[in-house]
Order: sequence, then structure tokens, then C-alpha cells
Amino acid sequence: MKKSNKAASLSAFLFPGMGQFYLKQYTRGALFFIVAAIGFMMMMMAAFSIALSISEDIQLGRVTLNSLLNSNGIKELAQRIMNVFQEPQLIYAKTAMIASWIISTLDAWLSGRRIEKEEIEKNKIKQI
Repeated sequence: MKKSNKAASLSAFLFPGMGQFYLKQYTRGALFFIVAAIGFMMMMMAAFSIALSISEDIQLGRVTLNSLLNSNGIKELAQRIMNVFQEPQLIYAKTAMIASWIISTLDAWLSGRRIEKEEIEKNKIKQI
């Protein structure tokens, strides 16, 4: 497999920045990794906050499991979750994470292509 394809695959399917680490572009890889990791952590913290809130509501008797499982309960729960994920800081976190993923994949592929071309040129020079 070509370096460009392998690097892009690592960034696309594993985590942003992994393709850059494979290409030994550690600073770039760390930048993509950190941006995506912060966005991911912020979204996970919001999800855990929602889960904790629901758990507390159940424990304190404000909500029963049966009321959560009926259609209105599910609708209210979904609305509650959507409201949390529409907060500005989470919108920025989602956007940063998705952008990091896309840009990291594209950058890994382009960097891999450049490295492949440089290696081809070096081999041509050695043959002469």
C-alpha cells in the first residue's frame, strides 16, 4: 500500500493525526490529535453529564423508568439531549473535531504523495 493511502487511512479511520505520525510529521500530527481529542472530550463530558442527570432523576424519584420508556418520555429525553448538544461550546467542539478529521486525512494523503514523489526523484538520481 502506498504511503499516502496508508497515512490517509490511519487519519480517517483511527484518529486525526495518526497519518502524520506514520509519516513522521510529529508536530502536525500532535496538532490534529489535540484538536480532535479536546472536541471529543467535550462531547463525552456533555454525554456523561446528561447520563448523570437522568440517573439522579431516576434515583430521586422525579422520573420512573416506565415514564422514560413511553413515547413521550423518549421524546422529552431526546429533546433534552438535543438541547445540551446545541450549546455554543459543543457546536464549536463538534465543528473543530470534524474539521480536524477531514483536514488531517487530506493533509496526510497530500503529504504522503509529496514524500512518494521525493522518493521517486531520489531513486532516479541514484540510477543515473
